[in-house]
Amino acid sequence: MRRQVPVYRTSRSLNISPEPPVPETQAAGLPAQGGCMTYDQPLAAMMGDVAKALLPEPNSDLSRPRDGVLKFGKRGSLEVNLEGGWFHDYECGAKGGVLELVMHKAGLQDKASAFRWLEEQGIKQRDEPKTAEKSSSTFYDYHDEQGNTVFRVERRLRGTEKEFWQHGPDGKGSFVSRKGCMQGVKRVLYRLPDLLNADPASVVFYCEGEKDVDRLRALGFTATTHPGGAGKFDAVRDGIKQHLAGRRVVLLEDNDEAGREHAAKGLALLRGIASECAVLSLPNLPAKGDVSDWLDQGNSAFELEQAAETALLDRAGASEVSGEDQEDDLRPVARKSTNTSRPVIEVEAGELHNIASAGEEALIQASAPFYSRSGNIVRPVIDDLPAAHGRRTKVARLKTVSVDSMVDHLSRSAQWMKFDGRKKRLARTDPPRVVAQTILARDGEWQFPRLAGVITTPTLRPDGTILSEPGYDPATQLLLMDPPELPKMGDRPTKEDALRALEQLDSLLDEFPFVNDASRAVALSCLITPVVRGAMQVAPMHVTSAPVAGSGKSYIIDLAAAISIGQRAPVIAAGRDEAETEKRLVSALFAGQPIISIDNVNGDLGGDFLCQMIERPIVEPRVLGTSNSIRIESRATTFATGNNIRLVGDMTRRVVLCSLDPNVERPELRQFRTRPFDLVLADRGKYVAAALTIARAYAVAGFPNQLHALASFEDWSRIVRSALVWLGQPDPVSTMEAARADDPTTTSLRSLLASWYDAVGGAEKTTAEIVSIAKERDPYGNQIRSGFLLALGDVAGEHSGEINSKRLAKWLSTHRGRIIDGMKFVDGYNSHAKQKAWSVAKAG
Repeated sequence: MRRQVPVYRTSRSLNISPEPPVPETQAAGLPAQGGCMTYDQPLAAMMGDVAKALLPEPNSDLSRPRDGVLKFGKRGSLEVNLEGGWFHDYECGAKGGVLELVMHKAGLQDKASAFRWLEEQGIKQRDEPKTAEKSSSTFYDYHDEQGNTVFRVERRLRGTEKEFWQHGPDGKGSFVSRKGCMQGVKRVLYRLPDLLNADPASVVFYCEGEKDVDRLRALGFTATTHPGGAGKFDAVRDGIKQHLAGRRVVLLEDNDEAGREHAAKGLALLRGIASECAVLSLPNLPAKGDVSDWLDQGNSAFELEQAAETALLDRAGASEVSGEDQEDDLRPVARKSTNTSRPVIEVEAGELHNIASAGEEALIQASAPFYSRSGNIVRPVIDDLPAAHGRRTKVARLKTVSVDSMVDHLSRSAQWMKFDGRKKRLARTDPPRVVAQTILARDGEWQFPRLAGVITTPTLRPDGTILSEPGYDPATQLLLMDPPELPKMGDRPTKEDALRALEQLDSLLDEFPFVNDASRAVALSCLITPVVRGAMQVAPMHVTSAPVAGSGKSYIIDLAAAISIGQRAPVIAAGRDEAETEKRLVSALFAGQPIISIDNVNGDLGGDFLCQMIERPIVEPRVLGTSNSIRIESRATTFATGNNIRLVGDMTRRVVLCSLDPNVERPELRQFRTRPFDLVLADRGKYVAAALTIARAYAVAGFPNQLHALASFEDWSRIVRSALVWLGQPDPVSTMEAARADDPTTTSLRSLLASWYDAVGGAEKTTAEIVSIAKERDPYGNQIRSGFLLALGDVAGEHSGEINSKRLAKWLSTHRGRIIDGMKFVDGYNSHAKQKAWSVAKAG
């Protein structure tokens, strides 16, 4: 392999200090002024081993291991950059790559000797692990009017993550990035000498980043930006006034919210400074795309130049039509897109209904992110949140569109005009708030797509195909946003592929203390169900229970959440009563949360609304404080955790139960050696693909040997439950029997049925007669049927110890016809007593 020799770039005329070494092929292509340098040396992976072998322990106070920067010596005078693969000894000025460090510290004279030293030490060049994120740094020099380097901006790239660091002068001819390094340093515009030497009549493109400036400069355009990122104009305000005065400036807008705010802020600043200024929104940009992405799509420099001139003309025309005074009016004026004209909507009295319809149509044509859900217009919001160990994750939620937000998007989607009686002509105006209010009030008439939920993870469609393309999916009415990258998956996976995928998921559960194999099958369903939830109308609740805290109940749910949403499960607590719990659940449902977890339930778990929410795809809860109800379609997967949870009444048929028992006194002291949660976050796409592969392979195989469908949960029974049994796992539904056995209602019913039948057989009796029979005593005063009396007291007893026959009748009516152990209560009529009579009958 050819060894690349590090090269140093210097310039006496511009007083540029020597840079850290870069490969020869990159240094050769550097621009003469204002350009960037990228460090990515072939031997960079050895730098850590070489530093360890040659240097003492790094200075822990000055080093930044997380950034790959180690400092040595009391003052940190020797710096080693592990990611860039270079070092700099500031005391003697020595610098370079891995071989130069070996020569510098081992006292060797040439690189051949350095290579021999590496071999003797057993330090070999190795490929980066497949899972490691490749890193590189790009440096951008900022020069003053005389061409002197004032400071430097470093752009660090780790995988797809970008970081920006500013490097100030250290007073010794180099630049450093540390606290206070930019104190007292004058901020200047990027590529300022180029700007000063350009034709004053040419268009100046103002970009959001240095990368785009360099790209445009290579095409022959004049371009600039400022340090600090989007919207940070304040530091270079004086420079803008001085160097862009009287110039024709076009601000290039990146396709995200920050980019739009950046462009609007720059436009407001440049009004009254530039002779002409406008914002250019390039057509067909991807999300977060910029001018470099637009050029990569095949668009030409000529097209960019024409689009810039059109934007400036549109801006001037809009000012003329509206009669604006460009020096006094500081508001950014809306402009036409460069590839298509926005529709013009004229505001006229008496035409509100038509204006509102035109506004809604303009929103739809402009692909405004509005959807119809639960009697509201909502828009998706993606939050970039911190995850474990410095990672970031994207979490989706839905937000109700306000009047102000509607006005904002109406302004973006159309040009609004109103007749000016004084000037006798149409003039630009803002969308009236009453138009926004009218659109929002048209529940049931909206043409916006119906939205069932917003997700950030690929899922399965009802037909067994995989939904992996971002955007709105009409088949599921789900909106997929910012999904993780999945490994390559075959379109028709086999059973062997599914078994390998199951092994990947199952390995995450090795250290959990499951009571039995069926509980482990429920845990596997926990991991799979949220991913493939898009293919099901409803899914049963997954409950994890254990005798003591610290057994790993919540950790299983966190694993499921890590796979499906990339973070720990968002949890709610059960309320003090059923109404409070319902209020919390409705809030989570309305926000479109893909996972709802009721954490640390103490005692009984049940309630009418919770049962409805689990079993029904659409619920209509009452709005708090009103008599109105709202209609909510849910695609959430529900979980619950707690110590010895008791599932009450109808909950037992809506729940699969995962039971844990660590069988130790202090389970909270146990440690997971494999750290499964971190394993998932490190390669989330792999585990999402595993869950999809299991369900998809079962569908491709034709859903063989399907189990008898579980009532209300037929889709889940076919897609997840039967697939697990197909792959050799126990049936998760078998855990329902354990839930039924712990149900206090079932226990009371079983006890009363058995003792009643023992006492009177199948004879019909009134409740008063039954109470009398249960209280009979023998000649010695002893209770004859104490067990029967206790069973009656359990369902209809009072504090005094008496049995309330009316309460007993009500309880019997509630549970009439329910079969337990082959027996049930049936009602009849006692004509003599003229009241209802009850008996126990055997089913069938």
